[in-house]
Amino acid sequence: MSETQSGSIGLAALEAEAAALHAAAKAGDETALRRVGAAKPAGSKAGGFSLADAKAAIAAGYGFESWHHLRTEVGTSMVRANDLHRWFGAHLNNQAWDAISEGSVPADMPETDKEAFLYSAFASAWHWRQIGDAANFARGEHLISRVATCIGDTATALHHARRCLELVDTHPEAMSEWDAPFAHEALARALAAVGAREAAVSHLEVARALTAAVVDDDDRHVLEGEFNTEPWFGLQST
Repeated sequence: MSETQSGSIGLAALEAEAAALHAAAKAGDETALRRVGAAKPAGSKAGGFSLADAKAAIAAGYGFESWHHLRTEVGTSMVRANDLHRWFGAHLNNQAWDAISEGSVPADMPETDKEAFLYSAFASAWHWRQIGDAANFARGEHLISRVATCIGDTATALHHARRCLELVDTHPEAMSEWDAPFAHEALARALAAVGAREAAVSHLEVARALTAAVVDDDDRHVLEGEFNTEPWFGLQST
């Protein structure tokens, strides 16, 4: 039975992903060239991207120091496709939230690092879209918006914040109590970032009201903590 027939994938899928990235870079695709170039070791020769460089880029995209570290973590055994999607979705999500929560996103972050940060959020959302439900999709949109806000990509932040709230409003049966306040919080930030202060204040007020109504103490405290996490673009002082 083939891997496709059995629904199982393993290192072969990662090898294929690296080969595809290498081929795209060799063909001159600008996005692939930037991605592979950013992963080349310091001091290496400019130009000429090897398959090893592509593997390093794939590993970096999943948050690993090297292809070896990625192989070690995933292991050599076959794993169910759903398990791999769930693992990478959660790993990339947690990695991004750690950076946001720790405030380790400096204003002068290099553009290549900003791209990698945003790619990790998109990758997490993509993996959850393979196995999740509307709540997972909304949380992926929320993460993309928050990361985009942190790196100053306001158009992306606003688009995905709106998409997050749309999913929350359209699929209330799939959501947890904290999904709606998080959606309004992200949209308030994004609107503040583009200067739409009146609309931003409105969504911030809704986010605070919904947060106050959350029954679970731990969930409510997490939400309250987000109101103290920058950037807010001066909105909290109004």
